[in-house]
Amino acid sequence: MTAFRFVLVALLLIGVGALQAQTPPPRPVGPAVWIPPQPGQQPIRLDEVSIQIQTAGFIARTRIELSFHNPNARVLEGEFVFPLAAGQTVSGYALEVEGRMREGVVVPKQTARVAFEDISRQQIDPGLAELTKGNVFRTRLYPIPARGNKRVALSFEQIMPLEGGQYRYLLPLAFEQSVARFSVRAEAALGAAGGTVASPDPALRFDRSGQAWIAGFTREGVQPQRELAFAIPGGAGDAEQLEAADALEPAWRSVLAQIDSGRPATLKALPAPRRIALFVDASGSAAQRDLARERAVLQRYLAGLGEVEVALLAFRDAAEAPRRFRLRRGDVGALMEAIAALPLDGGSSYGAVDLSVVPDADLMLVLGDGLSNFAAADPKLGTGAPRLFVLHAAQQADHAALERIARRAGGRVLDLLQLDADAALAALTRPEWRLLSTEVLAGRCEQLLPQAPLAVEARLLLSARCEGRARLRLRFGQAGQGEVVRELQVGADDAVDAALGETVHRLHAQARIAELERAAKPDADAIAALGTQYGVVTRHTSL
Repeated sequence: MTAFRFVLVALLLIGVGALQAQTPPPRPVGPAVWIPPQPGQQPIRLDEVSIQIQTAGFIARTRIELSFHNPNARVLEGEFVFPLAAGQTVSGYALEVEGRMREGVVVPKQTARVAFEDISRQQIDPGLAELTKGNVFRTRLYPIPARGNKRVALSFEQIMPLEGGQYRYLLPLAFEQSVARFSVRAEAALGAAGGTVASPDPALRFDRSGQAWIAGFTREGVQPQRELAFAIPGGAGDAEQLEAADALEPAWRSVLAQIDSGRPATLKALPAPRRIALFVDASGSAAQRDLARERAVLQRYLAGLGEVEVALLAFRDAAEAPRRFRLRRGDVGALMEAIAALPLDGGSSYGAVDLSVVPDADLMLVLGDGLSNFAAADPKLGTGAPRLFVLHAAQQADHAALERIARRAGGRVLDLLQLDADAALAALTRPEWRLLSTEVLAGRCEQLLPQAPLAVEARLLLSARCEGRARLRLRFGQAGQGEVVRELQVGADDAVDAALGETVHRLHAQARIAELERAAKPDADAIAALGTQYGVVTRHTSL
């Protein structure tokens, strides 16, 4: 049988730069168990990583199981950390207890803390998992048996973006140690598969098996350092949607739809900026970003502008005085050397991003992860701020804070772990294409997200809750220019099966949670209630 090929690439590239020794040592950037080092203690080894991926339409569900080995003669306690990419929603967590994998339950954070203390007093070793700042999943591992193994498993779900007619799956994997055995198994539902895509790795072939396309590989003694990525052909037409019936109120459905925004392929490029305010986060957490990737995109962009003035403002808990560079004929050498020479230390405050220091700027660029741990967290942009873009290549980032910053000034966040350089450069030079309005023409729908007006890309993910049959109309375009109208029918087709339906409900809840988290003062009670109801791990719930 002819093999069906997907792009499936395990990128084992340049490692994260070593950090300078500190006391205490920094937590790891990628998936790992962190244990404070002690004299004579051997490090924990990562014996096995097994990744299971299932896709249906534009949704991907992932389970990753890791087995850690303790080579020491005594029992150890550690902390397992796993950075999540933007848009990944934790849906499950399991910990090995007495040789069996035990699944966690989502509860409000305070309830979990009380239960943890009560169980600990009974001389039982409980597991407590939480989502921490920087979108990092963290859980206590105890006991890690002397000269024995401990297993932990994490499940999460995500929407796959559509790029070039293909849905793209991406899983960041910046391990800080080698893995004795690393295996991947990916399964795509047959309905999502059509056409042929060549893979650069001939060993990674998807073959048809029943109602699915399946691929897998096993590697030994590897150290994954970038992303695991693959692409599957996307659906045709202006929209692809998934609907899940509510078990308690069957007339209601959660709806997720990928909609073609109608953005013209040949939008006229914006006039080149003449004065750019470049704010660079030089705090200690910057050492955990892929600075080489960030600077490569920045250098290409600035070199293509010809003549431009750049005000460089490095910031940590406060901003340094601006240093001005006049770039001519694409010569960005002095500026890039100044950025590379910045010492990376101290805390960070995004309140130090102050546009009033460079009031003549006609574009703002921010390089940073959004992690504020000192003073104010929101930039001082004032009124009439120029367009603002945030660029970052960080596995640990405050995605909600970055979105809030970019939206305030009509820009967007360019996550360079998910966008290649060409896509990022195109976004920097394109005029805005916007969702102008969303209207319910027939039936009843609520909780429509995102809310208009909003800058959008070629595809928009719409999330809603609708009763019975309904019809929605979305208008896209540019102010004062032509418009594109899309209509969406809800309730006409069968709902997805129960297993996929749970994922659809959960991702709709996550869209609502993300909207709440982007507020200047997020409603913690509302976020906790949604997380508990739909089994979503948030900053206000625990497993």
